[in-house]
Amino acid sequence: MDIIELKREEYREIEGLWEGLNAHHGGLAGNFRDHFTSLTFEKRMQAIFRKDHCAIFAVGDGGDQYAGYCIASVEKNRGEVDSLYVDPVFRNRGIAEQLMRAALGWLDEKGCVEIFLFVAEGNDPVLEYYQRFGFYKRFDLLQRKRQSE
Repeated sequence: MDIIELKREEYREIEGLWEGLNAHHGGLAGNFRDHFTSLTFEKRMQAIFRKDHCAIFAVGDGGDQYAGYCIASVEKNRGEVDSLYVDPVFRNRGIAEQLMRAALGWLDEKGCVEIFLFVAEGNDPVLEYYQRFGFYKRFDLLQRKRQSE
């Protein structure tokens, strides 16, 4: 399967995959489950599009759907892997690794001095996976919940 870089106007082509990732995070989250149930694809993408640069990489499934995607962005020489997801049907085929390598290569080309990613609450099993790409836990961020949550 080949990786392609989607044009900005093609971003909706990964919406179903993003919703799968959001549901996955929502199912794992304990304290901030409401965040994932209230977050929409459009809100998330608009936040990414406000950054200096962004790229959306996708891998086709051989039909008219994508098997996975990865979004990377740059803001003030700081790179971020914003989102990575592979449809469960296509896992364990090296797709996530291909997508990560494409995103990291793009971030390197952009001259990022730092590259980071966020791991959602409850998704600790992916920490070991990201270590393969040189990502390590730097600190734990705690956030106060509003009383209404």
